[in-house]
Formats: sequence, C-alpha cells, structure tokens
Amino acid sequence: MSKFMIECPKCHRYNEASNGLLARRNIPCSCGNIINVKNDKITTRVCPGCGNTVIYDQSEGAKAKCPVCHQQLVADSDHSKMIHFPCETCGCLLQVSKTALNIRCPLCGADNDVQEAVKKAQIRDKGEPVMIEYRGQPNTLVWRHPMTEFSLGSRLIVREGQEAIFLLNGEAMDSFGPGKHVLETPILPKMQEKLGSLSQDVPFRAEVYFINMTTQFNQKWGTPSKVSLRDPETRISFDIGASGGFSIRIVNARKILSRVVGTQEQMSSEQLFDMSAGFFRQTVLGRIRARLAQCIMSQNIPILELDAHLDEITEAIQKAVNGDLEEYGIELPNFSVVNIVYPDDDPHFKKLKEYYARKVLDLNNAKLEAEIKRAEIESAAAEAEAEAARKRILGQADADVYRAKANAEAEEMRNKGYTYRDQTERDVATAAMSHPSPAGDVGGMSSDLVKLGVQMGMARQVADIVSNAAGGFSPDAGRTPPPAQAAQSGDSFETRVKKLQFMLESHAITKEMYDQKIAQILAEI
Repeated sequence: MSKFMIECPKCHRYNEASNGLLARRNIPCSCGNIINVKNDKITTRVCPGCGNTVIYDQSEGAKAKCPVCHQQLVADSDHSKMIHFPCETCGCLLQVSKTALNIRCPLCGADNDVQEAVKKAQIRDKGEPVMIEYRGQPNTLVWRHPMTEFSLGSRLIVREGQEAIFLLNGEAMDSFGPGKHVLETPILPKMQEKLGSLSQDVPFRAEVYFINMTTQFNQKWGTPSKVSLRDPETRISFDIGASGGFSIRIVNARKILSRVVGTQEQMSSEQLFDMSAGFFRQTVLGRIRARLAQCIMSQNIPILELDAHLDEITEAIQKAVNGDLEEYGIELPNFSVVNIVYPDDDPHFKKLKEYYARKVLDLNNAKLEAEIKRAEIESAAAEAEAEAARKRILGQADADVYRAKANAEAEEMRNKGYTYRDQTERDVATAAMSHPSPAGDVGGMSSDLVKLGVQMGMARQVADIVSNAAGGFSPDAGRTPPPAQAAQSGDSFETRVKKLQFMLESHAITKEMYDQKIAQILAEI
C-alpha cells in the first residue's frame, strides 16, 4: 500500500491518501469536505516544459510526467508556486503557475483569468472582506457576479430595485434584498444546510446572481402579420394590424433564474422581448393576436369602432399575456394598443365604410327630426303658458282697477259724510216716489215697492216708506211669513243685510257680490 498527497478540491489543502484494496476511499478534509480519492485524485496541470494543460493522477506524485514532452509535472518545491482554483464555467479544479495569464479548462474549454484568481487568493489570505455588488446598465435584468468563491465576512451590497440570490449547483439558496449584508452563518441558513459548517478561513464555492426588479419602459410591439377579423354586423372578414407599447418587470427572481436564465452570465430586457429574437416574442405576439380577435368578437365591436374601444381591448390582452408570463416570474405592468392598421385598399372595406356612413347619416337625420318635434312641442307649451299668464295678469289688473274704483267711491262718500247704505236708501226712496200706485190701491203700491226693493236690495227701507205713504199701513201686518222665511233660522233679514253692508264698507266683498247676496236674501223671503 503506497501513500501520496491528495489536494482537496474545495479548500486546496493537501491530505494524505493511499492506494490499495484496503485503503480508505473517502477522506475528511479539515474544511469539512469529504474527498473522494477515486475521483478527486485526477486533476489538471500545466506542463512547465511545453505549456500544455494535461490531466494527471495525483497518486503518481513526483513521478507524474507530461505525456507530450515527458518533463516532470510536479515537484515538491513547486507547490508554493502553484495556484488552484475552480473553472468559472464548469467548476473543474484547475492547477496552474501563479505567473500564468490564463488557462483553458480541459473539460468545457472556457478561458479562465489566472491573475484574477491570484488576486482573489491574496485577498482571502489577507483576510480582507470582498465587496460583492453590481453597478451595470439599467436595462440588464440578470447579472452573474464573476466570483465563485466566497468567505465569511465578505460584504454584499444590494441596491434599491435589486435582489441577490446565491446558487449552489444550480439550485437557488439564500436571497437578499436591498441593503448592505455581511456574509455570516446566521444569514446563510440554506448554504450552511447544504455545505455543513462554514469556516472563516475556508471559502465556499457558489454563484451570486443580481436580479433587476425595476420596471423597464418603452418596449414596443407590433403584429408581424395581419389578424383576420369579422365585422359583427355585416359578417365580412378583414385583415387588420395593431401596434403599441408595454413595460416589463421581474416579480419572482427564483422563477426567472430557474426557467429562463440557466447558465447565462447576464440577460437584458432586449433578450427577453426583442421583437426580432426575444425569448418571449412568440409568446407575447401570439397571445396578442388571439386575444385581439376574441375580444372584438365577444363584445361585438364593429371594425370601424375599434379606436373607440382600445381600453377594453388593451385590458383583455394585458390580462391574457400576464397569465402566460406568470410561470416565468415576469409581468407587464403597463400595456397599450396605440394604433390599428386598417385595410384601406380593400374594396370591401371601402363599401363597409360607405355602409356605416349612410347608417350614421340616417341616424343623425332621425335625431334631428326628433329634436325639431320636441322643440315644436316645447314652443307650443310655452305659448300656452304665456297666454295663461297674460290672462291671469289681465284679470288681476281688472280686479285691481275695480277695487281701486270702489275704494275711491267709498272714500268720496266718507268725505261727503254718508255711506253706501245711505246712498242705497236714498235711491230706493227716490225710486218709490217716482213710481206711485193708482189712487186707493195701497196694496198695489205696496207690491210694486216691494218688488223695487228686491231689485235694489233694501226691503226694509221700502216697507218703511210704504207705511208712511199709506198712513201707517204695513204690507207685512197681519201676514204670515212665507214658508221660506219661516224656515229661515239664525240671523234676521235686517241683521244679514247689515253684515253685508259692513263687509262692503270694509272692502271684504265687491259691490257686485253685495248685490248678488241681497238679491239672494230677498228671493228667500
């Protein structure tokens, strides 16, 4: 059983191993990594003679030679002059002189900057914290940090609108939001669970991706080919186009890393949605075409009225596209349909425009006729109302004139010292004296005066005049009142007349109303 020194692929420290049937296959390194002797003893080395990178077996030790120039690959004194670091692309452990500029990985063929690896190793050896941050273009959505080896105590700076995620073997581990973070065990629980205990002296290998979570504006879209649509009223199909703009935003960093980015070092917004070769070009444009036709048909939107319904069309398309992009962790926070391209050269489309023009003209004429009729009705109603108002004003004016005339007459009577009652009695007396009855016909004279009194509204005064003229004869003496008078209850005739006279003098009633009431009372006697 022969012994040899094997390098740990994780911390690059050497451990003792041996060959043979009874030799241990797994050797625990002080960093916590378990070295698989069978697999990890095969590594790479740049030949110091010819410069070729060769794969050799570490168990050969100093006997290992270059298969090209046959020069000894590794000497015991060369270990201090060598640097070991993993390939930036595939992770294969590379071993090269510290003075080399670069080395090509024998497995994946990627070029690795040796001097950059030397600088990182020197920083780790000095214990200086490494600053992990991204300051790039604003249109870069995903960016992978070039460092793949980190140690506890390093500083992680995540700016506003960013999210940083550690990946281990392609699996998303711990993530960090905006702020300054010191890499320590408590804030790396998932990494510690996968790698075991983390040490300040031993770096751990991982990848750090910075995700731009800000909204990317001014993205353009347009249908590469026309969309066939059918007018809901005429049932004629036409080919139209559409264009507009949108903005994009990453809402789930883990989804886009696992389903879109893969092993790419960076990704820009143009790579995702460029209308010539973007990843989601077909997804977005395909959904736009489908939802544009569905929305127009489901809502029965006429072809010529699409511009008036852009808001409904935009909302339907945006909802459908976001539903497709959700599984990739992306959304379109803003989406708009700006322009509709009509087939103006199509003769059927010209006829369709003429048809809708005639339809609109007929509708406008019908509305105009309805407006004229409504205006005529409103004018007639206004005239009727004006005539009624005029009559009310004239009636009120006549009443005011009559009232003023009556007030003037009453005022004149009061100034002369008598009332309307006195004037009435005088008129009755004058009329009685001017209509004498035949001689001896007292009863006839009495009857004529009563009738005259009925007409004049002063029956009591007539009775007094007749009594005096006939030598004290009263036409009511010895007579039984007629049934109408006998049935009269309440005030007497004289009282009722006095009340009417008082109402006339106080202008509570007009003279015409007074005469009518007197005639009514006399008719009841």
